Amino acid sequence: MLRNCFRKNFFATRFLFLLPFALVLGACNGTPGGNRNSESSASVAGHAGHGENPMAAGGYRFDWHLAPAAVKAGEPLQISYVVKDGNGEVVKDFEQVHDKITHLVVVSNDLAFFNHLHPELQDGEFSIRTTVPTAGAYKLFADVTPKGGTQQIVSHEFRTVGEAPTPTPLRLDEQWAKTFEGVVITLKPNLQPLRADKEVLLTFALRDAQTGKPITDLDPYLGAFGHTVIISQDTQRFLHTHPTEGEMKSMDATDDKRRGHPEKSGHAEKTAHLEGGISGKGGPDITFATTFPVAGLYKIWGQFNYHGKIITADYVVNVQ
Repeated sequence: MLRNCFRKNFFATRFLFLLPFALVLGACNGTPGGNRNSESSASVAGHAGHGENPMAAGGYRFDWHLAPAAVKAGEPLQISYVVKDGNGEVVKDFEQVHDKITHLVVVSNDLAFFNHLHPELQDGEFSIRTTVPTAGAYKLFADVTPKGGTQQIVSHEFRTVGEAPTPTPLRLDEQWAKTFEGVVITLKPNLQPLRADKEVLLTFALRDAQTGKPITDLDPYLGAFGHTVIISQDTQRFLHTHPTEGEMKSMDATDDKRRGHPEKSGHAEKTAHLEGGISGKGGPDITFATTFPVAGLYKIWGQFNYHGKIITADYVVNVQ
């Protein structure tokens, strides 16, 4: 069985390197039910029982801890994780990527709930206090880059106590213009229909819902004028990108080389850096470049900093 598991993961690894801009999660000897670890990288993907840790890319391991162990909806939840190197030593130094040394995304399994967090690091442990709104199954995606190491994007699944409500069906958006907190945001892909394994530019056009005027005074958020997370319907594929301002930086687990795309606009060219960020004002059009690895439904969350408030726009798209 161990040999079969190794062979599956070996061939899965070779396949993963052919999928740019995507995190593909597989499974081997999964433990059904309860809170469990689910780690993925370009080298090994798998599920393990709580407290067990499959090897991540570059020989790193992740230890997850949720307190309380019996998670309840609406009540405080402490999420913690520790990164260990191939020698079992706790990693304490990390690269700052998009203004933060870690990014943590929390979603419900039906993708109805989304939260983007930035845990604090103390003595080698990342930790943050949060809540989840309803009972049911959730998935965490953590992104870190150890100093001198490779980027790590890993996931962890957990389930709350209590009876979960009926999952919210993922419905394809038929209208690209939607209003979020007084801002009309229109998603404008440069390809229709969207196709798997083909780079696409996703442009978000922002205008004031009352005046109809284009918004040109966005403030930087995480070192850029926007931020996008994309997750497949089955939560097995995760994409994390920032805009094409000067050079767009895409965060993924299959290629640690970030590729840039010049922004085509009438505005002065702005440059986004992994550690430096940008200054000034942005808008009305913010463009992201990405590649959907396989066909299916995906949910897209675009986040923008407008007048000191983070506005999150969400869309469900079909990729052929």
